[in-house]
Amino acid sequence: MTEHQLKTWPAFFDAIRDGEKSFEVRKNDRGFQKGDVLILNKWDPSPIGDPAQARMEGWAPGAIGYLDDEPLRMRVTYVLSGFGIESGYVAMGIVPDKKVQSAPSGGFKYDSTKGKVKWMKEE
Repeated sequence: MTEHQLKTWPAFFDAIRDGEKSFEVRKNDRGFQKGDVLILNKWDPSPIGDPAQARMEGWAPGAIGYLDDEPLRMRVTYVLSGFGIESGYVAMGIVPDKKVQSAPSGGFKYDSTKGKVKWMKEE
């Protein structure tokens, strides 16, 4: 099991956090495997010199870099390569890692209810 620190664009980060996206497509430059952990860091790729373009794409104008959201810790459950996936890339099935998520307030835990992912403060 390997942990991978990855930059994740805001729209994709939010969709994973909200339980709407349960996969990740990446260049396979790290040799991703089932059981690996992805530490997803919310990262804004907007171009500094073009705030109008950034606004059109939904990014914070003029900001490039990591945003303040807590990273998401996701476990890889399946790795697909070939079969319609561009050479050198993989599609990975991901679920929240069952280890406690790190957060200043004490952490979050994974709870699945009705097929949705929910982040709940630990009691």
